[in-house]
Formats: sequence, structure tokens, C-alpha cells
Amino acid sequence: MTNTTTATCSCGETAPHVIARRETADGIAVQIWHDGAVTGRHGRALPGIPVARPRTAEAIERERSAARLLADEISLYDLAEVPRLYECARRVAAKGGGRRDLLASFAPIDLAWETYQTDRDGKPTVRVACLEEIRLAVWHECGVYILFEIQRRGFPGCAHMEDVLIPTGFKFATQTALRAHLATLERS
Repeated sequence: MTNTTTATCSCGETAPHVIARRETADGIAVQIWHDGAVTGRHGRALPGIPVARPRTAEAIERERSAARLLADEISLYDLAEVPRLYECARRVAAKGGGRRDLLASFAPIDLAWETYQTDRDGKPTVRVACLEEIRLAVWHECGVYILFEIQRRGFPGCAHMEDVLIPTGFKFATQTALRAHLATLERS
């Protein structure tokens, strides 16, 4: 493992060295290097994970941040999932995010649609997906995804309470854009 930069590690060492060893859930050895590179045993590249070669101090720090995020979570995932986890860690580190941001961006967002209206052929024209854990609902109609907040409403002291959809002002033309926005939201 060689690098043209002489990045001083927090341990004071300037020569390339492994700072952490981890194992994936399916038993594959992973090494985290002083400059943020992530490899398998003996510095060999892992499938789907490029070996980082940062050249500037900022790039080294960004790769180190991504590697720290990855190191904290990697033992929970199989090797097949690690490339996606690594990409999420790099994106989150580039934005200055932390563990919660990583988990939110990596976790798949399950949109369980309930159909409210169909056309004459039975194809849904209005459907809604509720994300109860973050108290949001997605209304999909005419190719537009509209985000609503779910609020519990009723009269004080009355046993009858109901969920009401309050517009958030967010609209998306694609489900990909919607999912990207949802991934940035903090989950409780």
C-alpha cells in the first residue's frame, strides 16, 4: 500500500499502515488504512470498492471520515452489501454527515402503496404510501409525488382522533428524486 502523500496519522506514523481491522458479517477480512483506503487482506482491493488514493490533505481527511463511518458499520453487512455501504459513507462524509446520515442513506425506503383510484383498465391513477416512522405520506397522482406530513387531529378530550395530511411543499417528478429527499431526512 503506497501513497505519494505523507499524511501523518493520529498515531504519529507517516508510513502507510493499517489502523483498523474489521470483518464483514460473512467473515471477509477488511483493513482500514491510515489515509482512508479500504482493502481486504494484504492491501488487496475488495470487489466493488476502489482503493482510495487521496492526494491532498482535504481529500485524505474526507476518505478517513468515510472509512471511519464504514468501519463502525461494516461488521453488520455481507461483502455483497459493502460496495453500496462504502458509496453511501463517501457521500455522507463529503457532506460532513455522521452515522445517522449514513444509516438513513443506506436503508432502503419501503413505499407500500395503497391505491385510491384506478383508470378503466385497473391501472392506479391515485395512490398513497404512508411512512409512519417519520410521520410522512406520499401522494402519487398524474406522475407527481407530493410529500405530506401526517398529523393526528381531533377535539381535546374526545376519543375520536384521525390522521390528517398537511402539505409540506415538496413535490418530485420521479420516485428516484423522492427517495433521495427521503434519505436526507432524520429518522426517529
